[in-house]
Amino acid sequence: MDQKTIAIISIYPPQATLHGSGASGVGSYTKNLLTNMDEHERKKIVVLCDYDTEPASYTEDRMMIERCRQRKGIVQWLQQIIRVLEKYPHLTTIHIQHEFNMFGSILTVPVFLMLLRILRKYKIVVTYHGVIDTSSIDKEYGKINSLPRYFPPFFLKFAFWFFYAVSSKHIDTAIVHEEYFKKVLMKYRYRDEQVKVIVHGVEDRNLSISQHDARSKLGIESDKKVLLYFGFLAGYKGVDLLLNTFQTMDYSQYHLILAGGTPKRTLADPLFRARYEGVDTKAKNMTGITRMGFVPDEEIETLYAAADVLVIPYLYMLAASGPMALAITYNLPFIVSDVFSPVIVEESMRFEKTPQGLSKCITQFFENPQKIQNIIITMRKERLWKVVSEKTALLYTK
Repeated sequence: MDQKTIAIISIYPPQATLHGSGASGVGSYTKNLLTNMDEHERKKIVVLCDYDTEPASYTEDRMMIERCRQRKGIVQWLQQIIRVLEKYPHLTTIHIQHEFNMFGSILTVPVFLMLLRILRKYKIVVTYHGVIDTSSIDKEYGKINSLPRYFPPFFLKFAFWFFYAVSSKHIDTAIVHEEYFKKVLMKYRYRDEQVKVIVHGVEDRNLSISQHDARSKLGIESDKKVLLYFGFLAGYKGVDLLLNTFQTMDYSQYHLILAGGTPKRTLADPLFRARYEGVDTKAKNMTGITRMGFVPDEEIETLYAAADVLVIPYLYMLAASGPMALAITYNLPFIVSDVFSPVIVEESMRFEKTPQGLSKCITQFFENPQKIQNIIITMRKERLWKVVSEKTALLYTK
């Protein structure tokens, strides 16, 4: 067995899959990141990830995959991870792919980082897939994100400050996907040289199905103007805003594909479940919507081929968007809410977070779709996974 020197801790898709597993966009991100590294680098990697029913170990893409953890509380999570790390005595680098609620309690990662420093001197790299600016936390934040009512804004602000401030003391390198997120981290006392900006990668592939055939497959009329929403139906992603807007639009001209479910990790949470069921019921009772849950890998391309534009109606910009990365992959134009103004400078691609603002942006897009199409083509060249993976691998040796 090749000596493993790099441990990746993340959610990870099942064997032979990439997207659509119902785990998290972080899973497909991590697999894309690693499989686009060269073979020599992959031989050094062990991935510590979750399992559904029982642990498993196997080799995939020249890497060792250790399905070794479940969400059973902070103590058991730490025991599961540390037990596997001890199997690989030559490890020098640990890279954590972090998204809130992915590892359980907000305390899990800070405690884990402190333990790593006590047990052994590793180089620690963390990719933040969500960076919370406490200035964006208002009285609606907890409600929109289905948090318990007894979490008032001041408590949430302190909790996030504690998480980032403590973590910053134990991380060698933090990776974020946009310059904006670096500025937010520096508010939490991260040093400039400690934070690296590496954009979210996009896949180097082209559509293999025409728009006409994709719409025929989905039962959508070929002459409709088709909007796509793709991703988890989390509160902060603004699905209610999109549905409220679509209710005001002319169903004879427009069609909406609503594709997404609730993450597996939230299925046991009654607040998340109630919110998801409410959105699902509302969508089912509306005209002109193709409603889909989780989409298997082999069907994702069909959705992007069928659409004219991807709509990203987020109410808070907490992270880079995986669906946006797929849109760039497939050269599909997208429009975003104005919370993305720090990273999307083109005004014609942004809308005010109101039904009127979104409706106006959609109308203007269809008046000149080629304008945004040209911007997407330029963005794609700068974000291919090979480039992103090479930049990330270099951080393991610096």
